[in-house]
Amino acid sequence: MLLRLGSVPTLVASSSEAAQEILKTHDLSLSSRPNSPILEALLYGCKDLAFAPSGEFWKQLKSVVVTHLLSTTQVKSFQSVREKEIGQLIHVLGESYGSSVDISALLFSLAEKIVCTVAIGRTYDGLKLTSLLKTYLSMFTRLSVGSYIPSLSWVDRLTGLMGSAEKVTKEFDEFLEDIIEEHAKGELERNDERQDFIDILLNVQKDNTAGFTLKRDTIKAVILDIFGGGIDSASTNMEWVLSELVRNPRVMKKLQKEITEVARGRSPIVEEDLESPTLKPLLKRVYDYILQSRFFFLINQHKMSN
Repeated sequence: MLLRLGSVPTLVASSSEAAQEILKTHDLSLSSRPNSPILEALLYGCKDLAFAPSGEFWKQLKSVVVTHLLSTTQVKSFQSVREKEIGQLIHVLGESYGSSVDISALLFSLAEKIVCTVAIGRTYDGLKLTSLLKTYLSMFTRLSVGSYIPSLSWVDRLTGLMGSAEKVTKEFDEFLEDIIEEHAKGELERNDERQDFIDILLNVQKDNTAGFTLKRDTIKAVILDIFGGGIDSASTNMEWVLSELVRNPRVMKKLQKEITEVARGRSPIVEEDLESPTLKPLLKRVYDYILQSRFFFLINQHKMSN
């Protein structure tokens, strides 16, 4: 189905066959996303991985991210961080037994602490960073008239949308600049010798091993991608899964039974336990069940390249 949102033609994939055509058969032709003045303002001219145009720059940046930041070895190296923060979350829930808790806030805080430690080497107490993150991420969900009717881009300036985007990006830029400078000068206080994402990206920049110039704005844009995908999406998905399990007691009881059998009296279970031949398939079935239990209307814009 073809919709026209303003002057932007938008193709809706309403079947699995159509989705396969778009995501596999014609992947290269539909691999770019249309940018907009708002995205340009939020992501340093779309110098990030999520919204950079498909081309040589995007391929080289993807290679850096996949090879140096998201490799299996790198992900496993931060297992202790995940286990520590999850343990603290479980402790908070245990201390709150019998009283109401804000699960959304706890899950967002969990994701924020893990991602901050992994990406920038530290966590931040208080609400300043949390508030800045939520303000920044909310900009991606606000309606931008100029994104759909370019001739009316001035409306985004008139409504204050563009000004808000520039303001929060400036605040985040100052925050990231200070963090990067601490890393570059070796002034960051560390609990261990493990490198975080900024360390790794600065090393790639210094050694020029990426095959292209990794500028500081690109480093900041990649870190913002990590914040967006690792904090907001992760916490939302966890909240969604928990809510669906609460709505489906039968599935939750079966999952609890399998976890109890895998744990064999140990507390807590560790990530390796999730690879159990009985628990791993069940977790996949739980996730599939949740997907099937909800109705999605998804419009994913991609830019058609010639």
